[in-house]
Amino acid sequence: MLRSLVAAVAAVAALTAGIGGSGGGGHGWHRW
Repeated sequence: MLRSLVAAVAAVAALTAGIGGSGGGGHGWHRW
């Protein structure tokens, strides 16, 4: 249960980091 939660958070973090970081926004990790 906890492991799947961590995996989900990591996936969202990687996704937002990819969009915000590579996109030029730089807001990837700082969103949450």
